Amino acid sequence: MDRTRKRRILEKLDEDGFITVSGISGLLGCAPVTVRRELEELEKQGLLKRVHGGAVRTGSNFVHNNVKEAFYQRIYDKMEIAKMAYDTIAAGETILVDDASTCLHLGSLIVNGREKPLHVITNSILLAERLLDCPHVDLTVIGGSVAKNLAATEGDAAWKQLEEVSADRAFIGVNGIDFERGISLTGYPQQKVKSLMMARSRSAYILADSGKFGKYYMSLLCPADEPTGIITDQNVDPRVLAKAREKGITILVKDRKRSKSDENG
Repeated sequence: MDRTRKRRILEKLDEDGFITVSGISGLLGCAPVTVRRELEELEKQGLLKRVHGGAVRTGSNFVHNNVKEAFYQRIYDKMEIAKMAYDTIAAGETILVDDASTCLHLGSLIVNGREKPLHVITNSILLAERLLDCPHVDLTVIGGSVAKNLAATEGDAAWKQLEEVSADRAFIGVNGIDFERGISLTGYPQQKVKSLMMARSRSAYILADSGKFGKYYMSLLCPADEPTGIITDQNVDPRVLAKAREKGITILVKDRKRSKSDENG
């Protein structure tokens, strides 16, 4: 029920831009003190800003149209993955971040991580908007044609610009992970962007909730053992972790790690 309440609060906030404690209390049928507690927790996670009597959205239309469903789907799994991804980053690094919904949650952590100055390179218009006013973030936005359903850039201009950058780490969202056939996406234009981001980074992490395992789509991104690691949530099937160990594929899960080194004890 706690997660359901938070999701309803975020959805209402995204629709209206502003919510009141009394309005949410009536909508959800819970006490105002419960609503205030939920708003406080969501503010700590960077998902809203509390004001007198309620809360406001943390950016102008931070979650847009076709991206909205993906942003809220499995939201707590994505927040868990984003926190693990953020913890791999060291202050002063340059990171490449794509347009995946989980990367928007990573953006919330970057916004609040003033102790960790970063250079962020992204093709996501939504993420760029999120980071625009952060004094501790040097922001580079990849240009190119805009895929409006993703609010992200792609195409020849984007690819050319990516070929000229370099980064310490890349964070990439995907649609499917099959240990035999590889890591895949639903379309080619974003496949090229993600592939270049991985190639231009010293380390590359795939951000994928546990529901992505065992699925395969039309555009192959890379073999499953190519990324530095696949970061997923605690709901991942233990059989997936066991198979990853057998194949030498690194999977990172909260409070535990399954990697190539595990095979050697």
